[in-house]
Amino acid sequence: MVISTRLNRRPKFPLLSSLKQVAEFIKFDFDLEAHTLCSNLGRGFLVVRDTSSELFKIVLRAAELTAALDQLHRLGVGHLDGLEMAMLTIVFQHNLYSLSRPLSTTVAETQSLREYRYDLCRVSLAIYSDFVLFPSTPGYNVQPRLAGEVSQLLLAIDKEDTATADGDGWSDILLWATVMGGIAANGASSRRRWYQERLYRQTIMKGISFTQLTNCMSTLLWWDHVFEDRLADLWMEALHFGQPQAVASWKLP
Repeated sequence: MVISTRLNRRPKFPLLSSLKQVAEFIKFDFDLEAHTLCSNLGRGFLVVRDTSSELFKIVLRAAELTAALDQLHRLGVGHLDGLEMAMLTIVFQHNLYSLSRPLSTTVAETQSLREYRYDLCRVSLAIYSDFVLFPSTPGYNVQPRLAGEVSQLLLAIDKEDTATADGDGWSDILLWATVMGGIAANGASSRRRWYQERLYRQTIMKGISFTQLTNCMSTLLWWDHVFEDRLADLWMEALHFGQPQAVASWKLP
């Protein structure tokens, strides 16, 4: 899986049957906090079921694993141990990178809006996994590369779908993808600036507050422990992009 993640390609080999069998026997024993977190995560992806049930299952699994990881991090009652989490995340990563459309560094002109959205969710999920569930070595340059793919897909979707309604369910996912891409693009200055401008247009220009943004993210895939400070940095940069006079007075809620 390290090679698939590093080279951005589908796994060449199936999962070891022994690993798959052991992972299937590992059961979650969520405490109240983990159960609440798991119930909240993924709700914003309901619209994805109409695009791909396979992708939606991956989203729900990511939500479960995030809740389990948070429970382990808190040492909550009933938490899994590190080895169990490792086995589950290896299986998750294999399933994610085995999704029917292989990760690509280019956007084919023949893709439909439905396919663009599918790819956007899949690649953004790869970013989420790299931060939370299956981190890669920084030297592999996985996150900046995936941020580049997300930006291409967002541009393609903008071109194909100029009338996405705020209430159609996809607007929040597009915003989540912008956040994932922007956080992953940290250090890639020109691409980071592109995400700053996009986040400004998607939120600040519309009067959306930082608290409203984080509340939205928490219904998709999110873990405050990893993302809160990173999002605050991106938000400050976006605020500076459009309203530099407001930066000095803004504080993290």
